[in-house]
Amino acid sequence: MYGEIMEGKKSLALATFATIFFVFFLASAIHFAQPQRRLQLQSHFLSFGNANAPVEVVLIEDFQCTNCRIFSKKLIPQLQKGFIDSGQVRLMIVPVAFLRGSQMVGNAACEIYRQNTQNFFPYLYSILEMEGEPKPADLLRFARRLRGIDLDKLQECIDRGCHSEELHKNLDWAQQFMGAQFRTPALYVNGDAGSTYSFEAVKHQIELILGGP
Repeated sequence: MYGEIMEGKKSLALATFATIFFVFFLASAIHFAQPQRRLQLQSHFLSFGNANAPVEVVLIEDFQCTNCRIFSKKLIPQLQKGFIDSGQVRLMIVPVAFLRGSQMVGNAACEIYRQNTQNFFPYLYSILEMEGEPKPADLLRFARRLRGIDLDKLQECIDRGCHSEELHKNLDWAQQFMGAQFRTPALYVNGDAGSTYSFEAVKHQIELILGGP
């Protein structure tokens, strides 16, 4: 009798586990079979890669945010090498500026992007590698390492904040979209929230959309 009861409990446990697994699998299949929603992106966001790529990754960050620095240094190079360069992913960076010193840094980074998109990532990496708050002289020094940059125009932009309105609009957009959950960094893959801790998690999310492993 005891053995029959135990066997019955085992069968019930296995059946319960199988049901839970099936429901989870079905929900995942339905989710990824549905067309992915796209965010209402703005034309002034910083865009990299194929505009018609099947996957759209949106990264919202303040360039003076410590966690943004850590995550971007891990994410962007691998994302560029693995997906952007191949045309599978379009990366949209939404720079916001609400921390100390981030208005100046954001203005400089946006100006580099407007002058020469190819110079943006090398310039950004210089900012991310620097400890502490960059000064105007640092932002100009980083730009001198690059080709095709109008340093006088960059200096004027740093002094006058030529992209401050753009940064303000970005912050409004991000806060309206995320509401009480506003934070930086924040990442979305075809409109769905993604990890801001692990590139492998982001990679897996992208590959599910692409139909990969």
